[in-house]
Amino acid sequence: MGPDPSNAQLLPGSEFDPAPSNGFPVLYLFGGNKNLKPERATTWSVSVALTPEAMEGFKAEVSYFNTRYYNRVGSPIVEFTKLFDSVYNQYTRLDPTSAEVLDSINGITGVFQNFTDGAFDPSSVSAIVQDYLQNISVQKLEGIDFSAAYTHDFQQYGRATINGSASYLKSTREVIPGLPLVEQVGIIFTPPHWRGRITANWQKDNVDLSATVNYVGKTDDNRFEPTVIVGSFTTFDTVATIRGNSASGIFTNVEWQVGIQNLFNSKPPSIRTNRAAQVLVDSVNHSLYGRTASITLRKRW
Repeated sequence: MGPDPSNAQLLPGSEFDPAPSNGFPVLYLFGGNKNLKPERATTWSVSVALTPEAMEGFKAEVSYFNTRYYNRVGSPIVEFTKLFDSVYNQYTRLDPTSAEVLDSINGITGVFQNFTDGAFDPSSVSAIVQDYLQNISVQKLEGIDFSAAYTHDFQQYGRATINGSASYLKSTREVIPGLPLVEQVGIIFTPPHWRGRITANWQKDNVDLSATVNYVGKTDDNRFEPTVIVGSFTTFDTVATIRGNSASGIFTNVEWQVGIQNLFNSKPPSIRTNRAAQVLVDSVNHSLYGRTASITLRKRW
């Protein structure tokens, strides 16, 4: 599969702040780039595991990981209306000649669109902006994972297990040198800083019962002023499994399972929107479904 197509749009100069001094349209180039190179990363991690003899059945592990990406692929223009800020000078060619404008359009592999009110005139273009995908960004990702489990055998009363896990994640990205770092975690529609889960399980003979608490941490909604917090979200799940213990007959190797997700029908936190048709939920982090139940029957032959 080849690179994404590169495209060109002729845009009114009035869309930008500041606008071109001559008021002429801007030729905006964007999309794929055949000269992209592989992204690179340096990764290291360290972990510690604990299994104390004095606490039989208990184990815990903590790990730290750190990844630094180089040459990440991205479009250099972060704020579209700020194309003429000095930080974008290397991607902007002011007062291009007609030949430069036509060469830029002839070099695209996609489509050219004119969004101005007038006919296209290559001699009346104030600037060429190259916002193609490029190997420009640096991103740092680090976090901590924690897990613990405890199992105890109650002999004739069955066996109980409790296990939990939690993670903390932090990530920032420098799109191009000179721009502020951009948060990649903890912002709406990105992973939260914190996630966690605790599961309790009881098993005796052919019966297996479990309950799980799921936690998704809060995020910041910075799409509109002022920035507000999208609250955390906690749900409860349960599963009951019964395995047929007949030595022969139709119920041999049969398993029944009943599961309920979001047992208490918890509602995810609402988010702001300026579109009537937009879903009022951060669908990246929160399920759109309420309580759901499932019944499963398995038979092994």
